[in-house]
Amino acid sequence: MDKNPQIPESKEVKITITLPTNSYFMSGIRDFTLSLIRNLTEFSEQWAFRFQSVVDELCNNAIEHGSAPEDDIKIIFISHPHDSIEIMVEDTNQGKNKVTASQLQKIVDEHRAADEQQGEHEQHSRLIKETSKRGALAWDSDRVSNGA
Repeated sequence: MDKNPQIPESKEVKITITLPTNSYFMSGIRDFTLSLIRNLTEFSEQWAFRFQSVVDELCNNAIEHGSAPEDDIKIIFISHPHDSIEIMVEDTNQGKNKVTASQLQKIVDEHRAADEQQGEHEQHSRLIKETSKRGALAWDSDRVSNGA
């Protein structure tokens, strides 16, 4: 992948946003995510919209299932210039339906196995981790084709 000269050659850029558990604020996070991907990464426009959808879903899940009313959620963006972007959404783990990290890993492993059996396992996903308090997704721009 060719380097975009407009992206600074600096260390990682970390941005943390704390929001109340209210879906009213989601349109701002969607706009911010789209702008961040466009301006701090070399991902295509199509991938910028995909990231926007993923962040929207993670935040909605944290609000609806991982936090109690009046709690906050955190969205953390870490851009590694010319390499990758990490996006983490943290909730308070006070939601009504709790899943342990090992239970979630089992679900992820089952889905991966099913995808591989069907020959549909997508190579764009490098890392999926989940703890009982945090969901994290990271993408490696070297493994994503700009046209995908």
